[in-house]
Amino acid sequence: MGLRNKIRSFFLHNLDKNVYKKLAERYNDFTANYKEFKYRKTFDQDIVNCNYPLVYISQPPRCGGTITRNLFDGHPLFYVFPYELSWEKNGYHWEETLGINKSTLHVLKDKWISHAINHGFDKQIPFYFNRDTQRRIFLNQQSNSSREVLGAYFTSFFNAWINYQNLRGDKKYCIAFCPWTIIDKDSVDRFFNIYPDGYRIHIIRNPLAWWASEKSYEKNSVKDINDYLESHWIFSTNMALYLYKNYPGKYILVDYDQLIKHTQNSMGQICHALNVPFDSALLVPTLNNTQRASNTSHGKQKTSIDTSSLDKWQDLLDKSEVEIIKRKALDLYKRALEHVVNK
Repeated sequence: MGLRNKIRSFFLHNLDKNVYKKLAERYNDFTANYKEFKYRKTFDQDIVNCNYPLVYISQPPRCGGTITRNLFDGHPLFYVFPYELSWEKNGYHWEETLGINKSTLHVLKDKWISHAINHGFDKQIPFYFNRDTQRRIFLNQQSNSSREVLGAYFTSFFNAWINYQNLRGDKKYCIAFCPWTIIDKDSVDRFFNIYPDGYRIHIIRNPLAWWASEKSYEKNSVKDINDYLESHWIFSTNMALYLYKNYPGKYILVDYDQLIKHTQNSMGQICHALNVPFDSALLVPTLNNTQRASNTSHGKQKTSIDTSSLDKWQDLLDKSEVEIIKRKALDLYKRALEHVVNK
């Protein structure tokens, strides 16, 4: 164990959890500030406008949002946000109340950035970013609406991401993902008020496989299957069907199993719905054009599409869990599959 890890381990085991968390955040900020001196971007360089319609992938966690975003990553017509977009988690739910100021930047900014500057997205994918550049670009943008403010944030983010591989060239959409437990109708309505030219993508996953993944991901948490199934998977799937009917052609449902088993057909159908040409880059999950491991909760990650995750539930769920899920959710799952774009 290196010296830095020894120090981290000492503080982790001898400090209150909340105190350690705050100390770690300050350490990340301090070291990120030091590293950012290498990543400065001057204003005599052209600032590329990244204000495009938003394609927002959002559904409960463990449903396949991460791999869907990573499949979009290499397409030349998309700006793809590399991590979870923090806006809703920060408390912004698509209200028309934004202006170009430091308060708005504080609400929108992503708290994972300091950690990624220090450690990369993983050991193979570094993240070179300058937060001062982002702040200056954002505060120098002009805005008359919340749509322009959100576009200013994307412009500031992608221009401040120094080693981003897809900054230039013609674009059609920004792509972003956030796993959100509760899909709120009013929030989605406000989203389409701001982005009438945008889209929502909702991944529909087999509830049996979803529950197995959820259990494996949070092994130490105790969850009541009845309450959790109803409040997460069933509620969100019912809401997805409602929004699909309310926003025809704009609220896109995607079958996770088909996405994993038949990726080319699935991504081709999604491209058709978005009115963009298919590109072979859509067949391999990447992050900043570097091949990306699956975000699986079932053991070792694979740097490809992992079809083995589809049937893991058969080994992980007991008979009572299977019976509960089949009784409560299987008919709803079948109804949802009738409306997916990638049948």
